[in-house]
Amino acid sequence: MGRADEITLMLAGDVMTGRGIDQVLAHPGDPVLHETFSRDARDYVRLAERASGPIPAPVPDDYPWGEALARMDAAAPDLRIVNLETALTRAGRPWPGKGIHYRMNPANQGCLARARLDACALANNHVLDWGPAGLHDTRETLRRAGIASAGAGADAREAGAPAVLRAGATRLLLFSVSTPDSGVPAGWAAGPGQAGVALL
Repeated sequence: MGRADEITLMLAGDVMTGRGIDQVLAHPGDPVLHETFSRDARDYVRLAERASGPIPAPVPDDYPWGEALARMDAAAPDLRIVNLETALTRAGRPWPGKGIHYRMNPANQGCLARARLDACALANNHVLDWGPAGLHDTRETLRRAGIASAGAGADAREAGAPAVLRAGATRLLLFSVSTPDSGVPAGWAAGPGQAGVALL
């Protein structure tokens, strides 16, 4: 038995629910991609089917997690925190000059809620793939789902502010920051009156 003030965290990096994943969920978004490899997100579904067999779309919200949900439940963490590498939006324009733009239809946020996430780190190289409008939608979608976020915001103050999480009597502050060498464009840095990420 652990000490009363100990908490268990589940930390997961690079959760990406766009492209083919978004296309097999109940509310597929626009499948158009702005990549050199493919121009249609459904190509990724076909690749997966070639490797593993038919995918009976639409799939339930827990499908993208596979066996991970049962493992998370068995571990019974006090808090579940992931790095969300996908914009949750139908709006915005693809960031110019960027080779890959991830997004998921916000109507599919049930797949994030199904994992019972407590918070998402957003200071990464995909959260502004669809510009400030996409970032706004992402934060609002998470808020409506009861999932806290850190690392991005409407200005530098919001982007640098921690998410305040609670596990019983324990209060935990989650900060999320990014660096230029992690693929975050310099133009994504949040500033006074400028939406963006917390960039070191």
